Amino acid sequence: MILDQSSLVGLIIFATVASVFVFKERMLSVIWAGVFGILTLPDHLNVTGGPILRLEDALNVLLNEGLLTIIALLVVASGLKRTGAIAFLLDSMLSHTDSKFTLRTKLISSTAALSGFFNNTPLVAALVPYINQFSYDHNFNKSHLMMPLSFAAILGGSCTLIGTNTNLILDGWLIKNGYHQGFGIFEFTPIVLPIILISLIFLCIFTPYLIPTRNSVLKKGRGLSGSIKLMKVPEGSMLIGKTISEAGLRGLNSIYLFEIKRGNQYLTAVSSNMILELGDILVFVGDTDSKIISKSFDGLVPLNNEDYPLNDKNNRIFVEAVITEKFLLLAKSIKESRFRTLYGAAIVSVARDGQKLTGNLGKIIFKPGDIVLLIARKDFLVKAQSINGFLIISKNPFFYFPNRSKVGLAWLFTIWMFVSVLFDWIDLFVASSIAALTMFLTGCCDRKSLLHEIDWNIIATLGGLLIIGDAAIASGLSSELGNAFVNTVPSHSPYAYIGTLFLLSSLASNALSAKAGVLFILPIAVGITELTGIELIPLVLTIMIAGSTAICTPLSYPTNLMVFGPGSYVYSDYIRLGLPITIIIGVITTIIIPLVFHL
Repeated sequence: MILDQSSLVGLIIFATVASVFVFKERMLSVIWAGVFGILTLPDHLNVTGGPILRLEDALNVLLNEGLLTIIALLVVASGLKRTGAIAFLLDSMLSHTDSKFTLRTKLISSTAALSGFFNNTPLVAALVPYINQFSYDHNFNKSHLMMPLSFAAILGGSCTLIGTNTNLILDGWLIKNGYHQGFGIFEFTPIVLPIILISLIFLCIFTPYLIPTRNSVLKKGRGLSGSIKLMKVPEGSMLIGKTISEAGLRGLNSIYLFEIKRGNQYLTAVSSNMILELGDILVFVGDTDSKIISKSFDGLVPLNNEDYPLNDKNNRIFVEAVITEKFLLLAKSIKESRFRTLYGAAIVSVARDGQKLTGNLGKIIFKPGDIVLLIARKDFLVKAQSINGFLIISKNPFFYFPNRSKVGLAWLFTIWMFVSVLFDWIDLFVASSIAALTMFLTGCCDRKSLLHEIDWNIIATLGGLLIIGDAAIASGLSSELGNAFVNTVPSHSPYAYIGTLFLLSSLASNALSAKAGVLFILPIAVGITELTGIELIPLVLTIMIAGSTAICTPLSYPTNLMVFGPGSYVYSDYIRLGLPITIIIGVITTIIIPLVFHL
C-alpha cells in the first residue's frame, strides 16, 4: 500500500509523541534514530514511493547552527558549573537576608536575570542546595522558595535568544530555511520583558497564598532522619561469639545491617560470617520504625542516633539528593542497581511525594523526583558531581567543586563571549565555540565532565524534531495542518490566531516538554503563513514564548523536577501557581504581538 507522504509524516509525529510521552528521557536517541531512518528511506523501501527527505538534506539539518551553538553553550555552562563560578556569585547575591519576602524577591530577580544568559538547568542545580540549607538555618519554608526558583529561571530565560535551547533551535531553523537572518541576543527582549516582569511580580507576591505550607520530609518527626537505628552488643549478650547469620541479622524484612563500629574502626563490608564481639555498635538502615523488626534485636540494646558520628571530622556524612529524569538507574530497584557498589555510598531511605517510603528498602524502584538519603564519605560530594541525574541538596557544596581554582578563567571566557557578540565582533556560534574550546583547553571542564553534564538526549531530540519539521513542510503536512487550524479558529483576526497558537503551544509543551511541544507546533505556523499571508516571525515568537514559559507540570522543564522533591510538592501545586501565570502571559502575548508587528 502506498501512503501519501503527509499521512506518513503525520503517523510518524503521532508515534513520536506517544514514544516521548511514554519513555521520556529513556531511549530518546533510539527513537530519533528511527525517525531519521524512516524519513530518509530510499525509493525501493519507502511506503510512499520515495524518500520524504533526501539523506543529504536530513544530514544538513543536523548541522543546524542553532544546534551546534547549543552544544557550545552547554560546554561553557559546564565550565561555570565545575569551577563553582555561578554558585559563588549567587551565594554573594543572596547572603545576609532575613526577611522571607526579601529573600524570595532577591531569589526570583537574580535567578531570572542570570537565566537570560546561562542555561537554567546548571543555574537551578547550583541554587537548590543553597536554598535547601538556607531554609533549614533560618526556619524558612522551602515550598515558598523552590518553585519560584524554578519558575524564575524558566521565565527569565525566555527574554533572550540564548536563555533557552528552544529559542536557539527555532532561530537556527529560521536561518536555515531562509525565513529570517537570525535574531540578536536581545532583539525580542523589549517585547518579552514586560510580559515576564508582570509574571515575576505575581510570583513574588502570590506564591505564599497559592502554595500551601508543606513541611520538609527531613523535618517531620518520622521522616528520613528516622531511617537509621543503632544497637549495641552489651555485656552478657547471647549474641557474643555468634556470626551475623547465626544471630539472625541477615535477610531482615524492612531493614539491613549497614556496618559495624568496633572500637575506632568502621567495618563496612559486613559478611554473614563476621563474628560479633562485646561492645560492637551495629548500624541498621531502612524502615527502622517498623514494629515487625523488634524481635530481630533480641540480645542488643538501643543507642541514640547522636552516638553515631556523622560529620566531616569522621569522614562520614549524611547526603540528601534528588533523582531526576537523567538518572541512569531509573526503573531499577535499589538492590538491582547495586548503587552502593557503583558509587561507594549507601542509601538509607527514600521519600516520594513528600512521604517516606516504607517496607523493604532494596525493592524500592527509582523514580524521577525521589529524594534519597545516603551515608557516604566526604569525597562522595565530589564524585556525585559526575553522576548524571543526581543532584545533591543537603550539603551546600560550594567548596567541593573540582576546578574551583579556575573561577576567574571561567568568568573571563564567558564575559569575553558576551562582549564579542554584543559588539558584533563575531557571531554567537563562533564566540560560543571559542569560549567552549578555551574552557576545555584550560581545564575549566574536562572530557569526563562533558560526557556526564551535556544532555545528549536533548541534542538528539532537537535534531530529530528539526528533521520532523522539515519533513512536515516537504510532505505538505504543514499546509494541511495550517488549513485545519484556520478553519477551526472561529474568528479570522490576528488576535484569534495568536491566542489559539499560544494555547496549542502551551498545552503541547506542558504535556510533552518545552522543546518537543514547540517544534511539533512549528509546522502549523508555517501552514498559517502559507494560507493567510501573516508573517511567520510573530507566529514563531508566539510559539517561543509559549514553549519557554511552560511551567504547569513538573515534567515540562528539568528544573521543575529538580525542585519537586525538595519543596515537598504535589502535582497540583504546579497548576495552582503555574496556570495563573500562564494565563497572564497568554493574554498579554495575544494583545502585544499583533500590535508590535502591525498584524
